[in-house]
Amino acid sequence: MVSQKDLKILSYLAMLAEKQKSATIEELAEHFEISNRTVRNNLERIDYYLKTSGLHQLKRDRKNGITLDMEQQELEEFRKSIMDMNTETYVFSKEERILYLKLLLFDTKDYLTYDQLSQALFVSRKTVIDDVHLVKEDCEKRGIQLLGTKKGLRYNGSELQLRELITDSLLEKYTPLELWEILRDIYPNKSIIIERKWRETAGDRGICVCEDVLRSAEQKEKASITDAQYYMIVILSVLALKRKFKMNPIPEKTSRDIPGYLRSYFTGMSQEKKLNFGEEEAAYILLEIDRIFNLENQEKSESLSLAMAENILLEVSRKTGKPYFNDSELRLSLQKHLMSLIENSFVCYETDGENIKPIRAENPVLYHCIRGCLEQFPEVNPDIDRETESALLMLHFLAADERSYVRNSINYSTVIVCNNGIGTAKIVSARIKQYFPQIRIAATTAVRNASGQISEYRPDFIISTVPFEHQNIPVILVNTLPTEDDLKKIRIFLSRNGKRGRTSSESGIYTKVMKAIMETCEIRDGETLRKRLAEIFPVDEKRPELLDSLSINEIQVQAEAANWEEAIRKSAVPLVEKGYVTPEYVDCMVNNVKTMGPYIVITKGIALPHAFSAEGVLHSCISLTTLKEPVNFGNRVNDPVKLVICIATADKKEHMREMSKLIRFISDKEAVGMVNQAESPEKVLEIVRQRYPGGEEK
Repeated sequence: MVSQKDLKILSYLAMLAEKQKSATIEELAEHFEISNRTVRNNLERIDYYLKTSGLHQLKRDRKNGITLDMEQQELEEFRKSIMDMNTETYVFSKEERILYLKLLLFDTKDYLTYDQLSQALFVSRKTVIDDVHLVKEDCEKRGIQLLGTKKGLRYNGSELQLRELITDSLLEKYTPLELWEILRDIYPNKSIIIERKWRETAGDRGICVCEDVLRSAEQKEKASITDAQYYMIVILSVLALKRKFKMNPIPEKTSRDIPGYLRSYFTGMSQEKKLNFGEEEAAYILLEIDRIFNLENQEKSESLSLAMAENILLEVSRKTGKPYFNDSELRLSLQKHLMSLIENSFVCYETDGENIKPIRAENPVLYHCIRGCLEQFPEVNPDIDRETESALLMLHFLAADERSYVRNSINYSTVIVCNNGIGTAKIVSARIKQYFPQIRIAATTAVRNASGQISEYRPDFIISTVPFEHQNIPVILVNTLPTEDDLKKIRIFLSRNGKRGRTSSESGIYTKVMKAIMETCEIRDGETLRKRLAEIFPVDEKRPELLDSLSINEIQVQAEAANWEEAIRKSAVPLVEKGYVTPEYVDCMVNNVKTMGPYIVITKGIALPHAFSAEGVLHSCISLTTLKEPVNFGNRVNDPVKLVICIATADKKEHMREMSKLIRFISDKEAVGMVNQAESPEKVLEIVRQRYPGGEEK
């Protein structure tokens, strides 16, 4: 009989074999955190299992290590057979038995006897009784009864309580990404039988539609939700549809305010008539997303993550001499990453610390700068590995360097081919977009549909995670999570197959071409035409900046303030007097500091009071105040504050844009020093205009 660990090792070897890789005993021991001797014992049992199953035994090579001796098609079938193995060949851990019991009881309306559970788990009746006792304790904490009668065992609780029990139990073992992968038939192989049972329980009814509708809602509302939230919304939707299909609707409704992207998602889902998605499903998803992610703290997380991103951008720009604070794409990716840390969100990736060490060693200044910035924010989940997290944040900057290097050659198109279609393709796509903005991903597809997609889009080259050949188009084989070697392959291809980069004059051509088309053609879809032309002729839109609107009326010098609250209120006085903001907006700025801490002190001596809420903002505006005597805001690193800059914007998008532009001014230490010493509003304005003419990008 093969054990749980045997199956994990066997599945891992199968995965390596599909990538034409092998592993030594030492590598297997390190990967599974067991001794070399234990690995040898596991391999002996695996060999016996393969032999008795009529398969080739493991292939051993002193130089390359151990691998499965199978052809590609045979490997695919073998991996599926591992998934379908009977529980009798699988040894459960205690935690797995508990979770499996919960799923079995959840997925049936009938009673289950101890004998039935004993057979399902392939353990003794006494072991099942002990496990049921633990399940019962967990149920009682949630107000659920686990009834034991002559007929057997059965849950007695509301549908919502039962779903919460299953969701929370699964999230103790799997991340949202992994649960989504299981539904997509991309098994993480942590526990084969549990994963198969979860897929049976939730099914995959409408999963593609759920993803399409959610992506559309996210784009429509210009929302930026975390990956964990994205996957959980899809997972909860599929579970709700399956349980409704089994006649277990959620009776509860909610009066809670619905975020815009969720409202748009629910509307889109309700229009999918085949799914029969209604108010009960919407209420359930909102309740669960709120319970799991605490949506009421969303604004706090956004504010803190933005402040942290600005702080890191500013410090890294200063230490490296590179203007990272100009990169809006970097700012957004940093904020999303930091937001997940603040929310103590589920980590949707695994990281090999050994792979990160060389990158960290090659960029010590960048790494230590980011690590120092993280230490300034106690709000970040204290349980995270700050060493690893700092290294991961560093990758955002390295990606920004890569984007900057290739910015002028946005000419390539590719189709991504994966064994399982959208699941792995999503991971590959994210990596390619991160490092190669000049590559347009025309489509992602499973191998079985690749020919049609390639014929339709005719890409410049193909990126594939499985062995794949095309008669006329080059193919680059990469791992599911592309490694540095994979990225080098792509760089080499781009360098050897260079295309002419666009010149700045092409931006001006856009307007002329659009005008000519509008004057001579009948346009059926003007918006799509504009988007297509914008892809060909990038339009560099210049928007007026808040610093441009700064006048002596919004500047105060050498103001007196007894404390941080008075400093904020005094700085905002000109904005209220001119009718740009209401007094309630000022209260909101003050309350943000009281509830979230001194995150607005983003660098030494400078505070940027603001509120994300657009309520109370009548006109986007800015004020600048220097203090006669610096005051403490409670920021142990950047206190005391001498310069206070209040900003108010109509929406979050404008807020982020203006913050990024202000950072360029704030990063100029000499200019800030001169402003702090100025004795009149006129002198301050003169300094700003001289050092920052017209707010133009440098």
